[in-house]
This record gives sequence, C-alpha cells and structure tokens, in this order.
Amino acid sequence: LSQKGWIRCAKSHEFISSQLTFKSGDASFAQTTGYAHWPTLVFDDKGYAYTLTSHLLPSARGQGEPITKFLTLNGALQPFLINAHEDQTLIFVSSQGYGFCSTVKSASSRTKNGKKIISLSSSAKICTVTTIAADTQKLAIISQQGRILIINLEDVPHLAKGKGNKLMQIHT
Repeated sequence: LSQKGWIRCAKSHEFISSQLTFKSGDASFAQTTGYAHWPTLVFDDKGYAYTLTSHLLPSARGQGEPITKFLTLNGALQPFLINAHEDQTLIFVSSQGYGFCSTVKSASSRTKNGKKIISLSSSAKICTVTTIAADTQKLAIISQQGRILIINLEDVPHLAKGKGNKLMQIHT
C-alpha cells in the first residue's frame, strides 16, 4: 500500500521491497506478508476495517491500482495492513489507552464500505492493530511519555467490536 493509496500484491518469490517503484511523489506506506487465500484488512482513522480479497489485488509488477477501486473509505488510511487467517486474534488499541482483542473474522466486512470495528472519540485515533501469537500470555503497552505497563492478555476483553477497556491511563 502506498502513501497515495495505490495497492498491489506480489508473490513472495518475486518480492524484493527495495526494488519496488512508485509513481512520482509516492512511497511505501504499509506492507504485510501472508497468503492469497487469507483476507487482507485495511483500517482508517474513523475506526473502520475494510476487507480485501487478496488474490484479486493487482500485481506488483505494475504500479498497482487505487485502493478506492476496491473500497469506499470513510476516513484516512492508517498504516496497518494485516493478512491473516480468519481465526487469528487481533488487538486494537486507541490513543486514549482503550483496547480489546477480536478476530480477523469479526473485523472482516463483505461490503466496500467496511465495518465500524473500534469506537473512537473525536480526539482519539487508532494507535495499533496487530496480530497476536496463539501462545502469547502478556501484553506490554508503552506510552509516548515512556511509561510501560505489562498485563496478562487474559485481562484484555474479547469483543466483536467496540471501545474496549481502559488498558492504560494516558495523560495528555
């Protein structure tokens, strides 16, 4: 995914990130690895998740195609691109310290308009969306002020969508 919203897909044996070329004034924004039969999730700053059918994405041999051909975005794209099995656990954390766990299947949408997955206040944004390994037991949360909090992953709620619980108090 490029900064200007162009997307493309490459087979792993063809992919060398340093050899990718972009249109003038554009650059890499986010990339992920995975399988063509797994869904690829893209997120925006309004809390929406969008699902792309990975094997239908344009080839990386060209410049790609605008992501708006595949999706109707509600906000600005975020640099989180996930290609994972539908049972894979994800963690969502907002800039205000709220978070929850979900699955790729829960975050997936069948429509181009996406699915509201994380509820954000007007001043909040998504800090991170990432996959969690099956054997993970602890979660480390680090604030911009350099504070760290380590909690048991079992204490983080599992929700289909929502705001989540306050994981860390963030002082602004």
